[in-house]
Amino acid sequence: MLLLAFTFFGAEGTLSLTVTRGLGAALTQAGVALTAGTVCWAIGSLVQPGLCERLRISAATLSVAGAVVLLLASASVVTILVARPAPTVAALFTDATWAVAGLGTGTAYPTLMTTATAKADGSHAERLSAGIVLAEATGGSLGPDVIGGLYSLGLRWSLPPHSALLLSFGATTIGGLLLLVTTARALRVRS
Repeated sequence: MLLLAFTFFGAEGTLSLTVTRGLGAALTQAGVALTAGTVCWAIGSLVQPGLCERLRISAATLSVAGAVVLLLASASVVTILVARPAPTVAALFTDATWAVAGLGTGTAYPTLMTTATAKADGSHAERLSAGIVLAEATGGSLGPDVIGGLYSLGLRWSLPPHSALLLSFGATTIGGLLLLVTTARALRVRS
């Protein structure tokens, strides 16, 4: 949960800067990306229970799939920053990418919660729930702090804003990779 919140909220915390300063698009486009991510998160959370049944996959498998989608979305933003297409094209790709990130997070988020608490017995359920909430809050706080700090550090090193954003979004991609590895490993150990 910590890495999921770190990756998503860390990236989202600098998404407006990425769209405006890194890609040269209008602030309105940044708002579209943020809104798309939020709406798709809600949609992912709503369809998540039915997906497991329809696709005949476990909740654990769906959480790994959500982590993969978030990782790919974060890596896609890095790719967009490297490719530097025209601002309008870049903003449209970023909007679509962040919608996909929201969808992946929306499917992984409740799945991780239910998977983690499903096997807990009554005596451990309260501590487990408290631990999950703590991990979520810590990741949600640390992500924007660390990613924003890396952006500021890049500017302090006299990097242009575009390069400083590459540094910060690269860190979210690393967070997504760690999320994928730890989620897959934890679920393999539980099986």
